[in-house]
Amino acid sequence: MDNNKKQEILVESPEKNLELTNLSIGYATGRKNVTVLSSVNASLYKGELVSMLGPNGAGKSTLIKTITGILPPLFGDIKISGRSLNSISAKDLAAKISIVLTDRVEADMLTAETLVSFGRYSYVGWTGRLNQEDYKVIEEAIEITGIQKLRKNFVSRLSDGEKQKVMIARAVAQQTPIMILDEPTAFLDLPNKIMIMRLLKRLARDFSKTILISTHDLELALQTVDKAWLISADKRFFEGTLQELAVNGSIQKAFPQVEFDQNSGKFIFSV
Repeated sequence: MDNNKKQEILVESPEKNLELTNLSIGYATGRKNVTVLSSVNASLYKGELVSMLGPNGAGKSTLIKTITGILPPLFGDIKISGRSLNSISAKDLAAKISIVLTDRVEADMLTAETLVSFGRYSYVGWTGRLNQEDYKVIEEAIEITGIQKLRKNFVSRLSDGEKQKVMIARAVAQQTPIMILDEPTAFLDLPNKIMIMRLLKRLARDFSKTILISTHDLELALQTVDKAWLISADKRFFEGTLQELAVNGSIQKAFPQVEFDQNSGKFIFSV
C-alpha cells in the first residue's frame, strides 16, 4: 500500500432524534401567553442519556409538556426524527416518544405484566386486542428491565423501586426511539436510584434509545449521563456535559448551594 496515499475515513454522524430550534415555551392565562423560557436551541441524539436540571419552577416540566405535545410551543420548532411536531398525529407521536411521569402509579389491581402491556395499545387495531407480535415485545421489555419475577405480582404489592422498573418496562414495550422521564428517582432510596440510573444508561447505550430525564440528583447524574440541559432560576438555558457546566459556573449559578470541586470531580453541597 502506498503510504503517500491518504485513506478517506468515513465517520457516521450520530442520528439526531430531537431538535429544538429557537423554541419559546410557556402557557396561556386568559388571553395572555406567559413565557417561561425563550430562544432554546438544543439537540438529542440516538444512544444519549441526558439529564435536565434546574431549580423548582425553572420550567423543566413545561419543557417536557411542550416536547411531548401536551402544551403548544409559543414560538420556534420542535423536530422529532426530522419531522416537525405540529405535523405528527397523536397516534404517530405515541410511536416516537414514551413518557414516565413522576406521579405515583394508580394501578393497584393490575399485575405488573398487565401494566407493561399498556405500552402496546398505541399499536393495536380497532379491536383493541394484542397480537402475537405484541406479546413478544412485552416479553422482551420484561426481560430487558429484569422484572421477570414481578410479572404476576399486583402493582399494589410492589416497592417504589419495583414500580418504577415496571413503568420503564411499559415505556420500553412502547418501542419509541425517545424516552422522557420526569424525576424517575424522586421517591427512591439510594440503592434504587443507582439501579434505575444504571438501567436507563443501559437502555440508551445497548438499545440506542434517546433518554431525557428530569432530576435533582446532581452527583448521580454526574456519574451517569452523557450531557445535561440546565435551566437556571433566571430562565437561561445551557447545554453541555455536567463537567463543562460545572467548570464554567453555570451549575453554581442555578444551584448557589452547590460547588464543584475540580480536584475530586465531585459536587460539594453546603449545609
